[in-house]
Amino acid sequence: GERIHDHDPAAAQYRELTQFNGTAPLYFPIAGGSETAFQQTMESLVGSLLQNVATATGVPVESLRLPAPPAGPDQSRLRDQMRVVSEAMRLTYVGRVTQAQAPDVQTSWTTDRDLANPEIFALDIRVLLTRNQLSDLAAALQKILAAGLANRTAPETFFAQLRSAFAAAATDPQQISRAQNIGGMLGDYLDGLPYKSEIMDIDQDSWLSMGPIQQRVVLNNVESRLRLYQDFQTQSELWHDVTHSGQRGEEVYAVPLEALP
Repeated sequence: GERIHDHDPAAAQYRELTQFNGTAPLYFPIAGGSETAFQQTMESLVGSLLQNVATATGVPVESLRLPAPPAGPDQSRLRDQMRVVSEAMRLTYVGRVTQAQAPDVQTSWTTDRDLANPEIFALDIRVLLTRNQLSDLAAALQKILAAGLANRTAPETFFAQLRSAFAAAATDPQQISRAQNIGGMLGDYLDGLPYKSEIMDIDQDSWLSMGPIQQRVVLNNVESRLRLYQDFQTQSELWHDVTHSGQRGEEVYAVPLEALP
């Protein structure tokens, strides 16, 4: 195999063969074809299999002669991956028998600050967006900024012009005409995110009640977001082609939550 250079294609095939439902492949190469390394890997694998069966069934297997896997990063990785795959197989079996379906979204909660010291951030929350999605969001903010600047002397016409601008580019203009706030025009980019948007809930009445100074503050913040998005787009090292599509617009970046409008 080494002589005819087929190790790499064989390894790729074995990695695909040993995947289960998207888990990491159970492929463990034997360095140099060493018999000792092969024996250690097999002993670690058998020991992990027996332990996982014992854990899942509750049947003790201590009476079997379990080889003691040697310590080392490769053996630890093997045991960790075996635990993941075993759990995935068990859940797949239980789901098939009980006809259970995994939920599309897992709902849970956490805190974004350290409970002992609220000044410390415990999480860095980000939103995965493609280049195209970020461009669409920037285009929507540009419409808001243009409408706000154009109607500084007549703020009561702000929403009418905003609806007109969004409707011109919308696939469903009727939905835009029914929108009662800016969030209804932006679409679903910011829906369901764990933060309070500065602009999503703004409607005609709240816009007029702000007064010119606060309106200008909102528009300044929109303008700063636009500059930030432009900066994101120019930094190629931020973007990753996770789908391997080769399309630049499908590259993704984990946008910090505080960078959203």
